[in-house]
Amino acid sequence: LDVARGKLPGVPPGSVCLVDARDVAEAMIMVHRRGRRGERYLAAGRHFTMTELMPLIGEALGVEVPSRRLPLAMLYTVAALSEIKARLTGRPVLFSWATARALSRENERSRFSATKSKAELGVIFRPVMETLYDEIAWFRKNGWLPDNERKRPR
Repeated sequence: LDVARGKLPGVPPGSVCLVDARDVAEAMIMVHRRGRRGERYLAAGRHFTMTELMPLIGEALGVEVPSRRLPLAMLYTVAALSEIKARLTGRPVLFSWATARALSRENERSRFSATKSKAELGVIFRPVMETLYDEIAWFRKNGWLPDNERKRPR
């Protein structure tokens, strides 16, 4: 939503492992049907750095995204100012100190493998662009984003 609204001044540090919630639900069903008792299975999608992910979000939204990388120190400064503003105004914190700390601690630690889940359960994860287009369509349908933006290419 912040990318769509042009509220990000740059690319934050960090990385994420993305998987569609529908695929997680399907994996849970498959664990129930085919999983072995006592085993653990991960519903882990593809790993992305924020530098890799931001252009994909921009493409799905049809908007330009910033390419400048934001230093971690800047995020802590923004978080501190955001928390002060929230306390003074009584409004919600938009970017918290805890979020900045999580970004710094998580950086590159979100690499997970779903190899076992794919092999033993037969789970398949949809492409991230499908997830992004569907998520954006949901945001538009539910009034979180205006409906005048670019639609999914055919």
